[in-house]
Amino acid sequence: AKDEIIIGFTMSQTGKYNSESKEQYQGLKLWADDANAQGGIYVKSLGKKLPVKLVFYDDESSKDRVQQLYAKLITEDKADFLISPYSSGLTASAAIIAEQYGKIMIATGAASDSIFNKGYKHIFQIYTPASRYLTGAIDMLKAIDPNAKRIAIVYENSKFAKDVCTAVKDYAEKNGFDVVLFEAYPPGTTDFTSF
Repeated sequence: AKDEIIIGFTMSQTGKYNSESKEQYQGLKLWADDANAQGGIYVKSLGKKLPVKLVFYDDESSKDRVQQLYAKLITEDKADFLISPYSSGLTASAAIIAEQYGKIMIATGAASDSIFNKGYKHIFQIYTPASRYLTGAIDMLKAIDPNAKRIAIVYENSKFAKDVCTAVKDYAEKNGFDVVLFEAYPPGTTDFTSF
């Protein structure tokens, strides 16, 4: 008989995603504390509420480490459900393991469409997909200025930013806009004078 619901995940306590990952963890902890203050989560098959227990490890912002740790969360820690790490790249690695073991994973820090176009049956997305991040901006521009016909798209040269901007470029063109500039800049750029 279970006496708690184990939610397993990794967070980047170290590495390049440590700041964003900390914020994601704070949100998860806030949720777990609130759920537990209400007596836990009702489990219909048991006819009672069970408290939530968060089990997590430092993934070091490493895809290889993510896979090792998600396997551990499933096989050793017996996590009932998984939460994704922060970032689409790390989540893509975790999704492979969750799917192999048939374990439900909620993707809370990832939006790249490529993760969710693989036919996974156990991975569920919370965020707006990357392909739809900026479509509302195009819709708003059309509504505010129906005469607007030209736009420029400048973005950081990263997989996620490219996914977002390629999708909005296609959407803009389908909506009659002429994309006069579509250019990426290297990560860490601070001088945008050339644009």
